[in-house]
Amino acid sequence: MMTSPGRALFNSALVFLLALHLFFLSGPVRTDAADNAGSAAGSQSGAISTATLRIGKHVNYLRLVLETPEDYVQRASVSLAGANTVKIDFQSPVSFRVPQKDAPKLLVKVEAVVSKSVVYEMDKGLGITVFMNGCIINIDNLDDINVSKLSSPSRLVIDAYMKQTTSAGSENFSAEEPLTSPDASDIKMQSFVIDAGHGGYDSGVRFRKTVEKDLALSFAKEFSSELLKREKKVTLTRKADQTLSVKDRARIVNMKSPDLLISIHVSSREEFVVYSFYKPHIRTSGENGANSEKSAGVDRSEAVAQAIARSAGNALKISVGTEKLPLLLLTSVHVPAVLIELPSPDKFSYNGKSRERLITIILQGIAYSSTSQVGA
Repeated sequence: MMTSPGRALFNSALVFLLALHLFFLSGPVRTDAADNAGSAAGSQSGAISTATLRIGKHVNYLRLVLETPEDYVQRASVSLAGANTVKIDFQSPVSFRVPQKDAPKLLVKVEAVVSKSVVYEMDKGLGITVFMNGCIINIDNLDDINVSKLSSPSRLVIDAYMKQTTSAGSENFSAEEPLTSPDASDIKMQSFVIDAGHGGYDSGVRFRKTVEKDLALSFAKEFSSELLKREKKVTLTRKADQTLSVKDRARIVNMKSPDLLISIHVSSREEFVVYSFYKPHIRTSGENGANSEKSAGVDRSEAVAQAIARSAGNALKISVGTEKLPLLLLTSVHVPAVLIELPSPDKFSYNGKSRERLITIILQGIAYSSTSQVGA
């Protein structure tokens, strides 16, 4: 039989062992929490996307193509960040694979270095500095950039133009030919969606006195007003400085199903460019005549683009052109659609007369395309 002192010693030992057991049991809980935190960090790290940079050399410009997921492409902000530098911000962590110097077909991984601005030289006069959410590309003799966001596959395309010796010309218009604005009867199309590019956190191109999103919106409103005066149905994808995804814009267009979508953007160069994307229509056996005619209208995007460019070419003294590109908005809608890049306000006057003339140029192009379609 255990004595009182012995029992007290036994009870003390028992309490000690119990406390020790509980201590070891608590260990895994802390470790699990740490593991969970590490797992979350690893998950975030695993979610970092890669942007693969490919470079094409042309006579007067470099084409930089960044292949990365579509959501990264759409969130990307591209701007001139000083002399000879282009800043690309994807708004999310990203790593880069870039051409190796002297072996451009081989790609090397370049990552952000904390507290350092390390420039990796990809070619003579062409370097890249990577930070957490993007990069800065240094290009010798850089003059301007033109940015496109493309799909299928998703990619961010930056055309970097080199400085050239140009003649100093201050007049943008062919003054000898006054323009006559078409009336309502000249424009056979009845409904339009006018899309002001960018908006919200996406400023687009930054100019000396304004940014692309603001100029695009003010011009879109003025252009819409002219269409309304001609008793046309008009919808603006945005009426204020708001962030609107391409998916949201396409949803508005497809819901309204207009005769024509016009997306307004502003170039960083002294040029007027109209983009279209040809989407062939495949006739189905159950399709009625009305639907067939509506779908066939999708193929008219190029004709509208050509007509607007022809009108601009006759009235402007700047570079005018058309191009077919699989721009995401144009490929996401089921109606005829064009994207117009107006000339840079740094090199082109946007006074009242200039704006009125640009609007008339576009209206003339639409009227001409309407006439040519009716006669076809």
